[in-house]
Amino acid sequence: TTFEQAANINLGLQQFIQLRDPAAKLPRPDTWPVVHDTQALQLGVHRARSVGTGSDESVPPYVSRDFDEELRLRLRQAAVDGGMILLTGDSTAGKSRAAFEGIHAELPGHPIFAPAHGTNLSQLPSVLERYPGRYVLWLDDLEGFLGRDELQPDGLSALIRLGVTVVATLRDGLRD
Repeated sequence: TTFEQAANINLGLQQFIQLRDPAAKLPRPDTWPVVHDTQALQLGVHRARSVGTGSDESVPPYVSRDFDEELRLRLRQAAVDGGMILLTGDSTAGKSRAAFEGIHAELPGHPIFAPAHGTNLSQLPSVLERYPGRYVLWLDDLEGFLGRDELQPDGLSALIRLGVTVVATLRDGLRD
């Protein structure tokens, strides 16, 4: 989706698309879209491989995973006190899709921030201190957010203390 197309959807999704620009200033949390208004493709969920000539603009129906119940329990717990849920697995194993379905089921009214890889998140805790509330920080492919100018352990701890639910995915090969 281009920014011009997104601007025609609604303000919440327009704001969401702007968040995917790593050079963008951190937006105020009161402008973040809520989980319910997001779509799987916007959060990095991949389409299934097309069989045939047509192109599908959506994702196929969700197939339950063995860990869905535990994932949703952990999401509910993190929504109360803050916490981080990290889904690991092979590339294209369904980590992002399972996380997406989980937050839609358990945290539909929470504002969500899905920054682009390389976004400087060091100021996010201080921004959220000025806007108390329950938020979701979506870090699909966590390795894209780690580094000197990105997410540090103390910043992650501060976010969790503020009650943020951090949802992240990471490929097994990068976990070690």
